[in-house]
Amino acid sequence: MKAIQEFLAAWPVLWTLLETLCVLIPMAAMLAYSGIGFVSTLAGILGRVRKRASFGKCAHQLALLGFVLGWLLLIGARVWLFLARMDNPAICAWMTEACWFLLAGSVLVASLYYALWKHMSKYPATAVILGVSGGLAACVALFAALVTMRCYALGLQVSPAGKNLSEIVTLFLKTFAASGNNMPFWNALWYTPALIVAFAAGLGSLWLFARRRRDDFGRDHYNTMIAWCARLSRNAWGLLWMLLLVFSIFQPRLSSDIPGGIWPGLAAETAYLLFWAIPALLWAFAGRSAVPLRHAMTLLAALCLAGTFLVPYYLEICAG
Repeated sequence: MKAIQEFLAAWPVLWTLLETLCVLIPMAAMLAYSGIGFVSTLAGILGRVRKRASFGKCAHQLALLGFVLGWLLLIGARVWLFLARMDNPAICAWMTEACWFLLAGSVLVASLYYALWKHMSKYPATAVILGVSGGLAACVALFAALVTMRCYALGLQVSPAGKNLSEIVTLFLKTFAASGNNMPFWNALWYTPALIVAFAAGLGSLWLFARRRRDDFGRDHYNTMIAWCARLSRNAWGLLWMLLLVFSIFQPRLSSDIPGGIWPGLAAETAYLLFWAIPALLWAFAGRSAVPLRHAMTLLAALCLAGTFLVPYYLEICAG
C-alpha cells in the first residue's frame, strides 16, 4: 500500500485522474440507477399501449439492470464506508450511513420489481407502482447523497450526539441557505432530472448490447429497443443543453473571466455549449440509424462524453 502511495505521489497527474474517476463513476452509476426504474416502467407501459412485445422484453431487461446496478452500488458503498472509517472516522458520520440505508431501501424495491416480474404480468398496475416506487426511492437516496456532499463541502455537520429532529432540520435549511444567490448550485439542481434520464437510457442501450447473447430475442428487437433508448437519451440531453443555453444567456460565466473583451469570452462560451451538444448528436445518430447494433462505440462515446459533464456538475453542487 505504501509503495502504491509513493508511486501516485510521484505522478500527481495520475493521482488527480484517479480521484476524478472515483467521483465521476459512482455519481454516473447513481444517476443511471435513479432513472432506470422510470425508464423500465415507461417501456412496460408503451408495450401494453402499443401492444408490442419488444417493449415488454426491454422493460424486463432494464429491470435486471436496475437490480444489478443497485446491488453493485450498495456493496460498493458499504466497502467504501468501511475503508473510509479505517482512514478517517469523521467521514463516516450518521449522514453517510443514512444515505446508505436510503440506498438499501431503494435496492430492496428494485429487487422486488425484478424478482416478481412474472407474477406481475397479470397485474400491470402493480408493476407500474413498484417501478415508479423504486425510481422515487432511488431519487431520494441520490438527493440525500448530493446534500451530504454539499454539507461536507461547506463544513456543515451535525455532531453524533445531536441527532435530534430539530438539528437535522436546521442543518438542511443551512445547506440551502448557504447557497443564497449561488446560481451554479441551483442550476445543478435543474440539470439533475435530465441527467437521471439521459444516463439511465444511455446505460440501458449499452446493457442491451451486453444482453444480446444471453437473451436471444432477435435482431429486430435489439435494433428497435437500442434506438428507443438512444432517442430517449438524446431527448433528455437535449433538454439539458437547452438549460445550459438559457443559463449561459442570463447568467454568463465564461465571458466575464476571460480578458480581452467580450468577443473572446463569447467565443469561449460558444465552444463550451457546442462541446456539450456532442452527446446529443451521437445519441441522435445512433437512434436514427437503420441498424443501431452497429453503433455500440457511438453509444459508448456518447455516454463517456456525457460523463465528463459530471465534473462541472459536481463542482456546482459543492460550490460555496
